[in-house]
Amino acid sequence: GDTFFDNNISIASDPLYQIIESQYDWSEIDMGEYSRILLVEQLESAPTVCYTAIIPESDPVGYSLLNVDELDLQVLEVCNKPSGFDAILTALASSFDQTDLEQSKAEFVELIVGRIQTAYFKKLIKVMRN
Repeated sequence: GDTFFDNNISIASDPLYQIIESQYDWSEIDMGEYSRILLVEQLESAPTVCYTAIIPESDPVGYSLLNVDELDLQVLEVCNKPSGFDAILTALASSFDQTDLEQSKAEFVELIVGRIQTAYFKKLIKVMRN
């Protein structure tokens, strides 16, 4: 089957998701008792920055939540313009230490493939044939 490495494939961010920047982790919150305990723990802890993607869904809830980090945000930003896998790697490589990158090229590729796969399965990006 097709892979992200195929030159005939473009990867693009889905315009329907939204990113929330908050000091709280909203992805763990629902109306259950366990979630209330988690929320209280968060409210009592020191502020941090959490990024949560809100993804529209067709189920009764109407959306899903996914925690994302700085690298995920960079992947999504690069994919605002439909791009091939090599172009995405090149754009993201500038954010990494070049010596580390040269010594760990396979791990870098694996890291980015994993982020793209997660974004794809969570409906943050779409894959299109050119």
